[in-house]
Amino acid sequence: MLLVVFVVGGFGVWKVGSKMYAAMESAREIAGMADDDSGINADINLTAVDEVILYVKHGNHLEVGQACTDYWQTALRRNLTIVPYSEDDEGQEGDAVLQPAYRGYVRITGPLEWTESHFEGLAKFLSSRLNTLVFEERDVDFTSAFHFGVYENGERRFHAQMDIVGNSFEEKVTVENEAWARQNGFKPGEAGFTEFNLNDADEITKHLGMKLWDEPETDEPPRHLLLRETR
Repeated sequence: MLLVVFVVGGFGVWKVGSKMYAAMESAREIAGMADDDSGINADINLTAVDEVILYVKHGNHLEVGQACTDYWQTALRRNLTIVPYSEDDEGQEGDAVLQPAYRGYVRITGPLEWTESHFEGLAKFLSSRLNTLVFEERDVDFTSAFHFGVYENGERRFHAQMDIVGNSFEEKVTVENEAWARQNGFKPGEAGFTEFNLNDADEITKHLGMKLWDEPETDEPPRHLLLRETR
């Protein structure tokens, strides 16, 4: 699987604030070591580990954050605030991290507890409101179950997920819009779409121009914000 290089690190449990930032930094470091020492290609865009990440093609994370508050109000009937990052902030259940744009993509990292209807609805809403492209990724590290979707201008262009089913823990892959995937970077082998995985999803993101793996490390304090529900 695409994220096998991260398993050795043992991280992936949802954290917020400084702990979340440390996890993202560790992910880049481990990927770099894999690339240098083991020959594994670490040029990857999709980096979720026990979490949900939305990759929004947009240059202004504050505008993306405002659109998120609108979604919470209109679709969920709940209030969302944008909270500046602070090392003293312990975080609250359900917090999401909003990162400034890198190479034209803003990332929203949410907890694994986000429901499918929640993150799919948010991805579709953002793609429509901002007239843009949105990738959504959900990864369960323990089982390798995943969820991947592509939304553009309010339309779901592609969808794939792998679930663990039955007493034998069989891996079951379901895919929507195979023709679109073939046209946008997926090259099926003999097994076709039955073995579609996050490696294949990552190739689609590359085909569509996303390039996040070369983001430089920095010792500066993180500039990300937190999306937090207010009761």
